[in-house]
Amino acid sequence: LSVRESITDAVFYIAYAENPKLPEWFDTELTALSNTDTFKEKLGFEPVWPKTDDGFYGGTDYLGTFLYLKTQPINVSDYDWMINILEYGGKEIKSAKVTGENGVYEIEWVLSSADGVPSLRIKLDGRVILEHDMNDYINRISVKYPPSSKTGLIEANLDDMSVKLENEEVSVLIVFNNVDINLDPRTDKINYWLNMNMLYFKEKQRELSL
Repeated sequence: LSVRESITDAVFYIAYAENPKLPEWFDTELTALSNTDTFKEKLGFEPVWPKTDDGFYGGTDYLGTFLYLKTQPINVSDYDWMINILEYGGKEIKSAKVTGENGVYEIEWVLSSADGVPSLRIKLDGRVILEHDMNDYINRISVKYPPSSKTGLIEANLDDMSVKLENEEVSVLIVFNNVDINLDPRTDKINYWLNMNMLYFKEKQRELSL
């Protein structure tokens, strides 16, 4: 339940922050305490709160980092496709398919890692050609924006809200809308929520063999 706790905490934090800059998809009815049906309809599950040692929910002092993408133009001229992989719902692997000159690419956003860190996996005609988790990105963000009990929403630029990946077959740019890191100091447990804005994708031409 740790991922659902993290999402619940982040949604309520954003909704009740002072003068929040809400993303377009955000519906303030999500946090109506008497309307768990709306929350479940939007996110696929009812609000889940951490349980304290005395058996009650809520009241835990979390340390957190809450980033949102600054409004700015993004140069995507180096990429061929713009792919929106929705993260909500019960599935642990979100995927999309693209047919290119080299074959059929299946792009998977995997949410089922034991520590809650998502990873990107790309297959070409069923063969895995790229697989990369977001640990390096999270470490980079945690150093620049260390979790704090007093941290509100922080506007971050594209460099801090994106990951570039490349090998001999493909180039990828992942852009995030929101990045939340929650740390429970009592248990030293960390939850992550990386809300993808868009994935930009380019296939590389294969060299012709003579």
